[in-house]
Amino acid sequence: MKVKKFTADTVQQAMEQVKRELGVDAVILQTRTTSKSLFGLFPRRAVEVTAAADVVIGDGGMGQRSRDNSPADQPAGGGSPGPSSDGALAVSRLESLEQKIAKLTSTVETLVDQSFDSRGVAPAWSAVHRQLVDSGVEDALARDVIEELSQLSLEPERVVAEERLLVDSIAESIRAEGGVRLPEDGQKVVVLIGPTGVGKTTTLAKIAAGFLQQGRRVAFVTADTYRLAAVDQLQKYADIMGLCLETVYSPEEMARAIGRHSDKEMVFVDTAGRSQRDLGQMEEVQAFVAACQPAEVHLLLSATTKREDLEEILERFSICAIDRLILTKVDESTCFGPLYSVVRKNPIPFSYITTGQNVPEDIEEATSEKIAELICRGTLEAVASDGIASTSLRTEPSTSLEAGPSTTLRAGVDAQDA
Repeated sequence: MKVKKFTADTVQQAMEQVKRELGVDAVILQTRTTSKSLFGLFPRRAVEVTAAADVVIGDGGMGQRSRDNSPADQPAGGGSPGPSSDGALAVSRLESLEQKIAKLTSTVETLVDQSFDSRGVAPAWSAVHRQLVDSGVEDALARDVIEELSQLSLEPERVVAEERLLVDSIAESIRAEGGVRLPEDGQKVVVLIGPTGVGKTTTLAKIAAGFLQQGRRVAFVTADTYRLAAVDQLQKYADIMGLCLETVYSPEEMARAIGRHSDKEMVFVDTAGRSQRDLGQMEEVQAFVAACQPAEVHLLLSATTKREDLEEILERFSICAIDRLILTKVDESTCFGPLYSVVRKNPIPFSYITTGQNVPEDIEEATSEKIAELICRGTLEAVASDGIASTSLRTEPSTSLEAGPSTTLRAGVDAQDA
């Protein structure tokens, strides 16, 4: 095999040199741009081509491809095979080297595939990662959970077998401080805000009912005058509970209404459901909330809302200085993963979880563990076939408000709450 470098001003000129000296069957090994000059002066751009060809040297010195020589053309008497044999050996070695490189490349790719999937998750954790993502948890957050578990030196098999390990890991990033508490002195005003249809009026009645059961002095104030029959719904709850209901139409009226109930320990304020995308409506909610101060503000989030909307709602309603979050409609969803994005990205604690429309039964104080169980529920149930025992939200026994023997408040059962 003959290998030679050719330098010319252009690629075409270099290729002509290759053809003249090595023939049309020459193999181009490398082409690169270089420079050439005269005694180091006046450098100019040039092209360098490295080519090779199998040749035999004839009597006239002309090159000819060794593959054109058949065995019959070889000299008799068993003499040395000559240069053509050396070329064939070089080609054989080159082919062998290419095969080894291809095999090595394949081996490396296989090892990489076995170590991590396309998302950078070790195969041992792929089942947990897949189920977290299927439950609505963002891919990046799912990988964060796996990384945190790995740093605890936990084996994937153990996490799969002991579901509580996954729940506890997620619970560490969730804040929950329980429900509304009585003030140490004076009066507490509790305001519920949120978008339309999240269950503010029903949730307000549930929380208030708990304080009535304790014999506390309670009043209702509503600013939800936009929704048809909204005032009527809360009035029904107030009548059954024996409470006073004030209806207000402006922030100024809100402040006066709360002042008229200065003898009450708890004043619960219901607001109209508003679109987080309407700046004017957001400013209106902010004005009503400001008129209630000092107050404890709870933002209601529906478990049926998709992740992007949850994040937007929280961002837009934050102009009202939110103190707590209430997760509603838990009974209407089976996918709670989107909540994880919310709890990881904001420090606001949860206060309650609501699980239906029954008043006052279908509400319970939130804990980090309960929220984590909800987030993991789809994950753990989905892989139960792989040997994981599913977990479910543990509801605590509740006592119905005494509105008659064994009676549950269902005022406006068919009404659509906002």
